[in-house]
Amino acid sequence: MNRAYHSSQDHDSGDDLHNDHPAPAGRELRDETTLDEYYALFDLPPDEIESVGRSGFTHLRCPGTDHRCMCGRLYSHLTSLIVAVDGACPGNGSPKAVRSACGVYLGNPDKAEADERKPENWAWRVPNAAGYAHTSQRAELHAALGGLQAARGFVESGGQWPCEPESCGGRCQANYVVIKSDSAYLVNGASQSLKKWQGNGWKTASRTAVKNRDLWEEISRRLEELKGLGAEVEFWLVPREMNWKADELANEGLSSGMCLGEDGLEFITRESDFVGGGAH
Repeated sequence: MNRAYHSSQDHDSGDDLHNDHPAPAGRELRDETTLDEYYALFDLPPDEIESVGRSGFTHLRCPGTDHRCMCGRLYSHLTSLIVAVDGACPGNGSPKAVRSACGVYLGNPDKAEADERKPENWAWRVPNAAGYAHTSQRAELHAALGGLQAARGFVESGGQWPCEPESCGGRCQANYVVIKSDSAYLVNGASQSLKKWQGNGWKTASRTAVKNRDLWEEISRRLEELKGLGAEVEFWLVPREMNWKADELANEGLSSGMCLGEDGLEFITRESDFVGGGAH
């Protein structure tokens, strides 16, 4: 992360910092370092890496400054956005797995003021796909795609922090996106294996075909889109208890009448497209 914006938390003295500066030497986020490893350098435990901003969105704390709010915690990166994702598939691996769903959690909408943009959290059903069963792995990948879709608007236009353009020099667009998940399959695949699979012609190290290639290809495409818009994207593996809000949304999605379209959530018009399809 080459540049950092900081602001105080809503529980401090109320004085905001709007400092735009290069991260001090040794405090840049390096590609080969995981989020947990990087923040461990500053004695910051995983449950303090994220913070809730003034409008309720979830951000990264900034170890690139020695400034702290009155509670003793580090300020937030205004241009960061943490997107928690999760998938659910009851009866996974059995004939009972006839539906699956996803959840995307951006933050707490109750914290936003009336004139501020509120976090919109999504819960939706996964459609049937010809030749594919409903599985937990595919639900996790669909959730990641939803998370990347949700982040794009903030990368393009900002809105994750109620900035004043006069003091910030423009909109604080999200330039660092973290997809937070408790799925090792998703996080390790996206962080470690995706580029290798592509280089191997979508074959694994053992020369077998990559499973769920259709979804991995779409994840790769969306990552490239965000990169082209100037954003870095990192995947963060957390324990399930740190991802319970996205988990709740995914479970809500199982009984939801919503699906995910190109412009966000849409009402399901044909129930048969979402239950019992695919191949087992």
